[in-house]
Amino acid sequence: MTTLSKAEKITSETLTTSLSVGAFKGGDQTFGDMVVVSGYARKFSERLIGGEDSDEDDIKYEVEMTVGPVWRAIFDVSPVVTRSGFYHSDPDEDDADGYEITKCEWSLVETDEGKKIRLRTNLRVRGSDSHEITSLAFQLTAIGDLMK
Repeated sequence: MTTLSKAEKITSETLTTSLSVGAFKGGDQTFGDMVVVSGYARKFSERLIGGEDSDEDDIKYEVEMTVGPVWRAIFDVSPVVTRSGFYHSDPDEDDADGYEITKCEWSLVETDEGKKIRLRTNLRVRGSDSHEITSLAFQLTAIGDLMK
């Protein structure tokens, strides 16, 4: 088995499907805003496919998604990313295939709108170039101070 890496970062446009905002409280004190964000990333700057030459190759990708509302400050984020869509155009020709999310991290980044959460996800695809991840789903819970 060979492991290949894509050198550049892959970005996506996201469609946020749910946003829930509430106050984070401990006892009688309010510590900030608690937000739950979930959605799908469907448009990537590059196709997330298996190896072009062999279905035995694992191709590694790093995908970045900037999601959710604008923040003044973030205290903590608990993110999850998973594969939500895939396409197999020729599965009878491939002996090995698979997908794996290997890492999901977050950071606060400056955008044109203000500070937002960026999810960075590492994943692998195996199964020749006929196997493709077409969308990723994400959900996160964040605690901080929203820009209001």
